[in-house]
Amino acid sequence: MIKRKNAIIKFVSAAIACATLITSAVIPASAAHNYREVRTYSGQFADVKQSDWYYGSVVDAYELGLVNGKTDSTFVPGGNVTIAETVKLAAVVHRLLVSGGVDESYFTARYPGGTNWYDPYLRYCMTNNIVTEEYPNYNAGASRAQVAVLLSRAVMYSEANLPEINDITQTTFKDVSNTAWYVSAIYRMYRWGIITGDGQGNINPESKVKRSEIAAIVMRVIDPAARVDVDSPKDETPKDTEDNSNTTPSAPEVSDKPTTDEQPEGTDQSIVIYEGEIDEKLFTGITTVAAEFESEDGILELGSAYAIDNISHLALEGNNISFRLYEGAGYEALGIIRGWLNDAAVGVDGTAIRSAAEVYADINERFCLWINGERLMISELWYTDHGEYTTYAFYFEEEFVPSYLDDLQFICGKVSADIALEKGLDILADRIDGSDDITPPTDEDNTSNEWDEDAYQNAIEDAKYEALSILFEHESERCTIIYGRGLYGGFNNDYRLILIFRDGSTLTVAKERLNKVRVNDSGDVLYYTVDAPDGMEIQYGINLKIQ
Repeated sequence: MIKRKNAIIKFVSAAIACATLITSAVIPASAAHNYREVRTYSGQFADVKQSDWYYGSVVDAYELGLVNGKTDSTFVPGGNVTIAETVKLAAVVHRLLVSGGVDESYFTARYPGGTNWYDPYLRYCMTNNIVTEEYPNYNAGASRAQVAVLLSRAVMYSEANLPEINDITQTTFKDVSNTAWYVSAIYRMYRWGIITGDGQGNINPESKVKRSEIAAIVMRVIDPAARVDVDSPKDETPKDTEDNSNTTPSAPEVSDKPTTDEQPEGTDQSIVIYEGEIDEKLFTGITTVAAEFESEDGILELGSAYAIDNISHLALEGNNISFRLYEGAGYEALGIIRGWLNDAAVGVDGTAIRSAAEVYADINERFCLWINGERLMISELWYTDHGEYTTYAFYFEEEFVPSYLDDLQFICGKVSADIALEKGLDILADRIDGSDDITPPTDEDNTSNEWDEDAYQNAIEDAKYEALSILFEHESERCTIIYGRGLYGGFNNDYRLILIFRDGSTLTVAKERLNKVRVNDSGDVLYYTVDAPDGMEIQYGINLKIQ
């Protein structure tokens, strides 16, 4: 653990140079302890002006080697930061705080392999509980909530105890639900002075993080002097988010599993094809929402529809289509459909709850989509609770270019061709027949051919590395279970129960001392028990069987 905060700055140029948002510059080792002289900013970015709120952060981050320009003369402050870049940055920050310094070769040497450039950093983050959820697309733009979660975990699990300089209660932000998966991280980062709101009581957790914003955020993580005391008597409080309080986004942030910002050429970021209504509606028993849209002068116009007024913000992107159900409106009115969709979901609130193969048929039986006459099969369904509304996002098996959109039809729920005709949905009626032939994609099957034996064995070795004691270990068909003390070189009283899957990914089930850990006779159910407040025991069970 770093005990002197200035040690963070001392090592930053050597450590963070490998986490630049664009291609990393090579930082000479001799410059590692003179962080202001790594390189000098001389006003080369024409799109970064001294009057911009982020000017100082971009200059500092550039001089430290954290960020580069998109070109020699442009920084593109409005560009999005990806999840992969945030994961890499979180890995480097954590390693820096734990060891006092970092060599980029450490990650590739200790966590080799993989087909993506960010795989070593991802494995490191999963090993250290920084990444505990699945992201369907690591090249997607990272949201403020995701950045807050990843960087706060990097700080927290490094045991670098940052002082809380801002007082705030966990009900302050109007747009952060107390049940949101990221709520603790948002408030923690605010108390540390690393993120701030928009001055209107909002933190904008679903908005994408821009390059200008990440420069400010990361500088505050590593430099105590850069952190924001919101109550300090300054003329202007530095921001880490652009002031959008007087504007309404043209398209919603569709999910905590964000869509890609590296879409095929010609792809629009998002098309809101139906705004919808949010008038109060009670439970109706409706089991179907259906609509037909056709292009009129390049704009999709709603034709025939049934019960579509129960949903809102129907948005199409290159890899998903999504809609919202508002509390008091569609959320209650479509209670039956909501139950079906929740049961068919792959993940909720940023956390994977089952594999896509397990629910593939259920998703495609409950949601059918045709674009330009072709049916798009849905590989995954995620839903996210935003407090005021819930977002359902359906991810396609293949990317689609919305620019080439001529017509679109969808059914959410279940409807026969006869009922579609009765509701005036003539095109859908013709397409419903034959839509029941649903075959899960073979590459989603959990077969041994898809297992990565090297990554699996490396993950087991990493878990046991310098462990104080292994108290339980069992290898099932699906994963290896390890319960021990001091796993990953942790502390004496650090007890963990972890699952290591065949692709090398890990899941921490419990971080506490357990009473009993066992598997049943067939080896396909894991049981563990913990003390309850009333002096008795609570037993948990996890299904290990491959479905």
